[in-house]
This record gives sequence, C-alpha cells and structure tokens, in this order.
Amino acid sequence: MKKIYSMLTIAIVGLSAMMMTSCTEDQEIGMSLEGTWVGNMYVYHEWSGQSYKATESEITFNSDPFRTTKGDGYWVDYYAGGSYIANHIRWEVHDRIIRVWFREDGGYEEISDFRINNSRFEGYIYDNDGNPLKFELRKVYNRNYNNYNWGGSYWYDDYYYAPAYSPAKGKVAATDSIANEKKNEIPTRYILAKDPE
Repeated sequence: MKKIYSMLTIAIVGLSAMMMTSCTEDQEIGMSLEGTWVGNMYVYHEWSGQSYKATESEITFNSDPFRTTKGDGYWVDYYAGGSYIANHIRWEVHDRIIRVWFREDGGYEEISDFRINNSRFEGYIYDNDGNPLKFELRKVYNRNYNNYNWGGSYWYDDYYYAPAYSPAKGKVAATDSIANEKKNEIPTRYILAKDPE
C-alpha cells in the first residue's frame, strides 16, 4: 500500500509540475510585455475611400495586477504630419499567442512566433489575408496617454488623419477632401504587407 501511495504521489507531483510549466511560460511572456513598444506594424487605415499608411505604431501593455497573462493598454498608429489614430486595447496571452482587442474600432489581432527581451520584441502578425508579417519593435518609456483623444468626436476631427497615401508615387499625397467628409464615418484598420491599391 505504501508503494502505491508513493507512486501516486510522484504522479500527482509530476502532473502538477507540467501544468505549472505552461502557466509559467504565459506569465513570463505577460511580464515581459509590460511597457511601451514602438515600430512598424504594417497598419493602414481606410477612411472615405482613401488609404492612410502609418509611419509608426506604439503599443503599451499594462498587466492586470492579479494575472500577468492579461491586461489593458493602448495602441496608437502615427501618420505623417503628427496625425494619429488611438485605441484602448485589451490583451491576453494564451498558449504563447498574444491576442489584442481594440476598444474604439472593434478590431482584433493575434501575435505569434515571437521573441521578446528587455529591449526588443519581434515576431509575426497576420495581415487581412492571413499572411504572416514579421515585425520588430523596440522598448521605449511610457508616455502620458491622457493627452490623446479616444472615440466620440475624435473620429470626426480631420486633424487626426494624415494626407492620403499614394501607392503609385510611394509617398504621401496632399488632399483637401478630409475636412469635407461625412461626420459619422469611422476608419477601418488593415494590416497589409504591401501598399493598398
């Protein structure tokens, strides 16, 4: 009987160790994500028939104080001339996949096959056709996000939108049509490997 009890104890300890290993890996990823990251995430926004290419994206991950595998934060896409589109995000790490939900525009992204350390975060994000795109982000200091506009009238203020991106010329093209567009249209987010046509 003592031998069966010892074997059962070893089996339970081994199973517990395997279960904790999976949780620990996701927790370590969540703790490593904490902070602000900047780089190219292949983001475009379409608004009123025009495509806008982000020059840089900035993502801040804040961990839930009770679970390091999930939290909230901010995703801001910057455009030429100081324009930006800002979203509050909710994120979660599960089985080494980072899932990100965008509050203001209702979008969703997954990040997989990544490496992360104290200063670099690189991996793959999927475009709208399901193709993997390699990204590289660098860690920066947290910014004061109280200065950003979120939802509501922010969508309707033309200041926050860049001039239209011209794929044929490969540069930003001037446009005056933004200020005259519909007041209730919300930009659509795309992740694209190449310039929109």
